[in-house]
Amino acid sequence: MEVSANPRAVRSHGRGPSRDIQGFTVNTRHPPIHTLKHDELLHLFALYLLDVRDDYDGGDDGIITPHWDRERSWYKLAQVCRRWRHIILESSNSLGLHLVCTYGIPVADMLAHSPPFPLIIIYLEKDREMTTEDEESILIALGPEYRDRVRRIGLWMPASSSPKLITAMEEPFPDLESMLIMSATECSTSSILPNSFQAPSLCRLKLWGAALPLGSPSFDTFKNLITLALSDIPQGAYSPPSDLITCLSLMPHLEKLMIGFRSHLPNRDIEPLDTMPTTLRNLRWIAFKGVSAYLGGLLVRIRTPLLNRLHIHFFLDRLTFTVPHLAQFMDTMQNFNFRFIRVAFLAGSVVLATHPNGQDRLYPFTVTVRCNPV
Repeated sequence: MEVSANPRAVRSHGRGPSRDIQGFTVNTRHPPIHTLKHDELLHLFALYLLDVRDDYDGGDDGIITPHWDRERSWYKLAQVCRRWRHIILESSNSLGLHLVCTYGIPVADMLAHSPPFPLIIIYLEKDREMTTEDEESILIALGPEYRDRVRRIGLWMPASSSPKLITAMEEPFPDLESMLIMSATECSTSSILPNSFQAPSLCRLKLWGAALPLGSPSFDTFKNLITLALSDIPQGAYSPPSDLITCLSLMPHLEKLMIGFRSHLPNRDIEPLDTMPTTLRNLRWIAFKGVSAYLGGLLVRIRTPLLNRLHIHFFLDRLTFTVPHLAQFMDTMQNFNFRFIRVAFLAGSVVLATHPNGQDRLYPFTVTVRCNPV
């Protein structure tokens, strides 16, 4: 389709009739979408899906509030015409196509009448009630017939459904890559994953409101993690820094780490360092939310030669406090390069942020202190 923004400069190039549409001149003889070759269409489809994934794959840890349901965007492309559908379905591997199991989808019917594509299971809306049909759909997708096809799991687990869903994850998931589990239980003190949970391909894990299964026989399944996010940790799931570092030492590929507590925890006595610090050779990003003593207990126990982003959110537990281990830790960092510091006084918090050039919004180091009225 040839379009000219200047109606007076129209040339048909001998290709047939043209007509004006809202001030533009359009050659209408050969709609170009039908003239594109197989490889050209496939390239366009790939770019479209890449744009969709780039749009939702944001977030500091890569798995915060993922919009995996947008993986259904290829459905519309496949419904345009028979030719498009044929190209898309025969190129499913290169396009990275998935079937999405989510709210309101008759999963049993979808799986019975669809190609055997990898599965995404996503039920993450806190304010949406999980129906009996939704629960049954999840259990079907997690069941033995389809378990080998599951690639991503995102579940908001209401207390009423947790036992059934946890039981459904007792068998191995050989190709599971990403998992986000959010617990609706207010005072969870135990792991939300069963002791027999196995996912050797898992590389991104986020647990919200639940404990990491430290010391569990299933912990070996986390050795390939690239991203680990433990958010909204309840007080009953507290683990001392030394135990956490012991587990992190078993994750040689870890690049992103998030540790966040649900609320202010008293500054507990941190056990003294009795071993050499653990080197996390691939860790590039740390985010922490909690009290200063816990952060100090973490930083004194690790070395991170490749770290280039550090984000800290303190609960202010006293009018003045120091974090001596933070200064010592930053002295060992070789990849921090910044020349500008910004301090913002906000409602209820103070934020300090550094950046290399005064304009870049990618802050390599931030400290936020949440202040309570006095």
